[in-house]
Amino acid sequence: DKFTKKQIQQKEKEILATIDFDIINVSCFDFINAFLLDFSFNNNEIVQNYMKEEFHVFEETCFYLCRLSCLSWEFSFFTNYIKAICILILSYDIMSTKHPEVDKKGFLFLREWISFVIKESKMDKTMLNFIYQQLSLLYRINMTGEIGNYLLMHKKF
Repeated sequence: DKFTKKQIQQKEKEILATIDFDIINVSCFDFINAFLLDFSFNNNEIVQNYMKEEFHVFEETCFYLCRLSCLSWEFSFFTNYIKAICILILSYDIMSTKHPEVDKKGFLFLREWISFVIKESKMDKTMLNFIYQQLSLLYRINMTGEIGNYLLMHKKF
């Protein structure tokens, strides 16, 4: 009881300023948001003319998968950047299988953009595939209730 909470916080700030400490952590949500803003800003004509409603659903699917991955401690071992790329891929796959009637031009363009993001990331394709498979499994469990198969497969009982 020697110091007030405000005094402690002020001293902590002074210490952090003295050692020039910066806290930087970009979340998976931040990466996804940046990717989606990049696509929609640089391809506004494609989004507006060919896939306005579908792109909104794509965004929501990405954010849903992001939240879903946060609920599983197994995904905490992967970098947020690589998780975000896998979320883009799985969201595209979900959209293209659930909505085959969607204008193909917009989705083909989106697929090419995702391929570009993967290529530029220079990530190990084996790791991307592994995380994609795990994320896909987590999505199927959440959507279908296949928890028993998941538990048996991962021996979590």
